Order: sequence, then C-alpha cells, then structure tokens
Amino acid sequence: MNKYAKSIKKKLNQSIQKLVWNREDYVYDPIRDFTRNRKISLRTLIELLITMGAGSQNKEILEFFKFDVSLPTASALIQQHNKLKPSGLLFVLQEFVKSFTKQKKYRGYRLLAVDGSKVPIFRVPHNSETFAIMNQYDTGCNFLHVNALYDICNKLYLDATIQAYRVYNEFRGLIEMVGRSPLINKVILIADRGYESYNNIAHLEQKGWKYVIRVKAKNGGRGILSKTDLPVGKEFDEIVSVLMTRRNTNEIKSKPKLYRFLASHSTFDFLPKGSKGTYRVTFRVVGIKISEDKFQYLITNLDESFTLEDLKYLYHKRWGIMLISA
Repeated sequence: MNKYAKSIKKKLNQSIQKLVWNREDYVYDPIRDFTRNRKISLRTLIELLITMGAGSQNKEILEFFKFDVSLPTASALIQQHNKLKPSGLLFVLQEFVKSFTKQKKYRGYRLLAVDGSKVPIFRVPHNSETFAIMNQYDTGCNFLHVNALYDICNKLYLDATIQAYRVYNEFRGLIEMVGRSPLINKVILIADRGYESYNNIAHLEQKGWKYVIRVKAKNGGRGILSKTDLPVGKEFDEIVSVLMTRRNTNEIKSKPKLYRFLASHSTFDFLPKGSKGTYRVTFRVVGIKISEDKFQYLITNLDESFTLEDLKYLYHKRWGIMLISA
C-alpha cells in the first residue's frame, strides 16, 4: 500500500474510532448495544458495511472474515446492524471529510454538485414503496433513490439522503443535506433541472450559499422561467425578481410576471399555508448557446464578477454530476 493510501486509511480508522468513543449517541439502547464482546463489534460492523460489495450477505461475510470457521452468520450481522442508528454512518462520513484540512477551491469557493440516482436492492415485490416495473419486458425490481452531495474539486462525497424509489423527493433531499451541512459560506452548489424549485432557491439563500442551477426553457413547460418575458433563441444575462404569495386576489392575477401564486398543495417553507404575506426571490438568468440552434438556461445568485463566460466555463466543464446536454 502506498503512502497516500495509508494516510487515507488512517483517516478512516480515526473517524470510525470517534464513533466508537461516542457510541451512546448513535445506538438505540446506549446501556446494552455494543457493550459485550462479540464477533461483530461496532468497529467491525462499520468496516464490514463500508467494504461490502454486491454479493450476498453470506458471501461478503465469508470474504471479510477470510473464511474463518468461527465467522458470524448473516443473522448476527442483521442483529448488530439493527442496533446502529443511520446517523452513525453519517457521523463517520462527516468526520472523515473533516479530516481533509487542505481543500482545493474554485476562485475561493467550495464547488459542490448534487444529483440523484436510483439504486437496485434485493427483490421484494410486495414492497410498494420500492418495487417498480420499468418496462413491459421487466419482471420488476426494488430500488432506493440516493441524493448525493459531492465536492468536485476535492473528489469527496459530503452527504447523501436515501429515499424509497416510488416516493422519493429530490427537493426535500437537497434541503435536508443543505440544512445539516456545517459549511456556511463561500460555497457554490451546482444542480440540474431536477432541483429547479423556488423553495430550493430560498433555502440556499438562507444558508448563504451561491448556486448555479440548470432550468427548463421559457417554453419548456411549468418551470421557473415559464411566466417571464426573457428572450428565446439568443444569449442573455438578466435579473428576475418575483414575489411568492399564497393569496390569489385580483391584483395578484393582474400581475403574473411579478407574483408567483402558491396553491395549497405547493411547498414553500417560508410561507406557511394560509399566510397573507409575500416572500421575494431574486436571481440571475443566463441563456447559453451550446450549439448552432441549441441553448441552455441557468439561474444563479452569483454576482457580475462571474461573467457569462465564467458561467459558460462551468457549464462546458460538466463539473460534478449535472449539466448534461438535454
């Protein structure tokens, strides 16, 4: 093992040890869980979960314990796993990420990307929240949906949310990760159209983060730009400012470019249902020409020191997991 790989493994071991020292905060029964001397200790459980591949539990256990005749059973693994709160694994990840003190940045900013993907799991057809048949030839499979937050410059995953595939909500997944992130400022979040939402913009502004989000074109359906009078078919860089409201008076109806009416089922955390107030959302919109007759549209709260060319650069670099040509 080379020097760099050894240093990474040392950081991971230290992060796991911190979890062991703080065991009581991350188990369901602090008095009894992981207090007895068992084959699968808390440290062993974390190491096993991190190194498990795509094989069956029995196969992964065999390989992890090097085919020891006294190896634990799959049932023992499940019993030990059920003692650990999900926050325990998140703690290990966050401690591991914090151990990298020398961080590369883009113009002084941590450059983060967020995206989601479905992940197949073991087949349980009766689980309606995870089971899906993808096409007429498919017998069906169970999936989870993972939202991941990724530090592009440092090649580090910072956080993730896991949701059942049939009920996943990428908006809520992003808000959850932003809310618990220890990063306060000098962050640029890059996201694709799946995260196009006034509520997401408001949460990012409240956090103090900058953002670059690809959005639908003005004529692309019910997107953020659908009620604007922005240009079509050419490059531009303009400011849009709207007032979010839950009222639907004649005045509001008469000014569709200024107000954005929120129906009772619409999620906007800063205007509870029944609210009589308004909430202003302001952002830059840039239209970028990517081919002879094709344009992409980005919204951002970066100031004019980030020129149109800078935003083009971010787009064409395809940094992170987003900004894929439609």
